[in-house]
Amino acid sequence: MTSGWSRRSRGMSLLELLMAVAVMAMSLGMLYRAMGGSARAAGDAGRYQEAVFMAEGLLYANADLPEGGWNEQGQSGVFHWNVHSSPYATVAQQGTPGAVPLHVLQVAVGWEEQGRARTVELMTLLPQRPPPLLGGGVR
Repeated sequence: MTSGWSRRSRGMSLLELLMAVAVMAMSLGMLYRAMGGSARAAGDAGRYQEAVFMAEGLLYANADLPEGGWNEQGQSGVFHWNVHSSPYATVAQQGTPGAVPLHVLQVAVGWEEQGRARTVELMTLLPQRPPPLLGGGVR
């Protein structure tokens, strides 16, 4: 009776060893996917932050806009950007002489990420640049 008991307690059977390896492989696979997803998410967040920084830089590049507005587009690295402004009608401008006209300035920065198009859009109101004085006078 002891000889049968001692044979079984010597180690793991081949089936138990295969099951342990299978469980370990699945655990490592899930860990790899989780770590890869975290690294990918960190990269995506970094690219998004770069796009927001670029859009803010374009948005605040001018303190005021010319009468014709500002419409321009371009590319910087992996980002493509588009700036568009249009007059903003207010009640104060219609009835008040000397009121400063406003423009809506829209900035869109886009990029390609994992086969998807991503875009950051920002918007603000800016005053229209006053016309130059004739004769070089001081305001």
